[in-house]
Parts: sequence; structure tokens; C-alpha cells
Amino acid sequence: MLEGILRFLPVRNGPRTLPVNAANPVIRYTPNRAYTFSVGWRFTIVNRGRTNNYGFVNDWDYDSASHAPLLAVVGDSYIEAFMVPFPETLQGRLASCVGERGRVYSFGASGAALSDYLVEADFARTRFRPQGLVVVVIANDYRESLMRDKPRPRFTYFERDPADSNKLRLRRIDYAPGLLRRLTRPSALIRYFLYNADVPSALARLWASWVIQPGWRCKSRPARERLIRCFSAIRDWPWRNSWPSCPCDPVLTGHTSRSWWMAGAQISTVTRRRSPPGTTLV
Repeated sequence: MLEGILRFLPVRNGPRTLPVNAANPVIRYTPNRAYTFSVGWRFTIVNRGRTNNYGFVNDWDYDSASHAPLLAVVGDSYIEAFMVPFPETLQGRLASCVGERGRVYSFGASGAALSDYLVEADFARTRFRPQGLVVVVIANDYRESLMRDKPRPRFTYFERDPADSNKLRLRRIDYAPGLLRRLTRPSALIRYFLYNADVPSALARLWASWVIQPGWRCKSRPARERLIRCFSAIRDWPWRNSWPSCPCDPVLTGHTSRSWWMAGAQISTVTRRRSPPGTTLV
């Protein structure tokens, strides 16, 4: 019964990510698919949209054969903008200003960084030959573009070139949708509990409240290491779209509304400032 009721409500139902590999190096979604973005168990924010014929979040289909002037807009979630109606996005406003005089195509994906922007820009250049390019860069794009210990599939990173340590090269981490994701997609009930009710966040808070005792301020190395392991385990859950709030946040930041990723930044700061040489955030 709950499954039937939720199918009539705006439960989050995102566009499905296509495999990322040598044949398709750019993060795209299933073409011509409607999606529903919503936040919270009460659906406080709701937006509906579609992917176009190339699998990008844009109301306009892309034409690689057109010779009309083209402006390409490259970025991350600020450009993908699932929660914003298309006419109100940057590319939507630019397209409205341009009108019939030209085209505005967007190439964006949540979580993308500078290294991914190079891939997106190259895709736009080779496929659509734009006359202009806009790249939206934010502060964390620099850090997130560097290869990490646990790289996330779908994304491309900078790593040191083995042949010359003074140079960087791009390395793509291929992606294919897992069996669990494919099985849970059709169920509105499962999507509601994972994304809207955010049950993983509640589990994370329970886990953190057990691991992290009140008043604990990362003074001891074992305590720091427990916190790092706790954060790392939750950080890489495949269904995470936003980091849950956590009881350890006031301990780390002095605020009550910080998210897990902010807590992670503070953990990184704490380990750099107080840990012995060689201790790093895993």
C-alpha cells in the first residue's frame, strides 16, 4: 500500500547515470528521461525536469550539425542544478538572453571538479564546436580534482605522471551501475527511505553518537583515528547525495548545523595540526 501511495507523491527519482568509460568519458544520464528532485520526508523542495537527447540536464536538445553560434557552459552541480527550474538556471537565463541569435548548451555533473571540466570542455569542443566557453569554478574544485586514496567512480582526477613527477596527467575512474542500484530504482518506497526520509543519516547519527562521546575534542590519537574511520566508512556510502548532520559537529566546529563534509574538512584540519608527521586523513 505504501508503495502505491508514494508513487503519487514527488519522491526523488533522478535521471539514471550512464556508464562512464573510454567510449563515454563524460558523466551523462539516460537521454530523454524525466526526473523528480525533492528534499525531506515532507517534500519541502520539489522540482521536475528532463534530460535532453544527449543525456544532459537541459530543456533544449543539442544539435551537433547546427552552425548557429554556440556558448558552452561547463561546471558541477551549480550547472546541473537538479533543484532549480531550468529557466532560472545560469544556462537557462543565458539562453533566454540569447534567444534566436544562438545556442547555450550546458555540461555539468554533481561532484565534478577541475579535472572533470577539462573532459566536459573537450567533449563540447569536439562534438559541438562552440564559439565561447564558460567554466564555473568554486573553491573546492581544486582539492577535489586531485587523485585520492579512494577515488569515486565516474570522475576524472589529476595524478602525478610517473614519467615526470613535475607533471600531472588525467586518470578516469570508470563507472557502471551496480546491481543493488538497478534493483532499488523502480521502488518508490525504497527511494523515499534512502533519499527523502534519509534513513542512512539516522543510522550515521546513531553510529557517531556511539563512537564519539560528548565533550571529546580529538585530544588523543586513538580517538582521532576512531573518528576518521567512522567518517570514512560513512563518507563512501554509494547512495549518499548529501552528508548527514552528526553529533560530533559541535565538537569539531562549535556549530550545530554542520554537515558531514564540513566535519570531514575539520577532521583534515585537526589531523594536520595536531597529528605526528605522517598521519593523514584516509
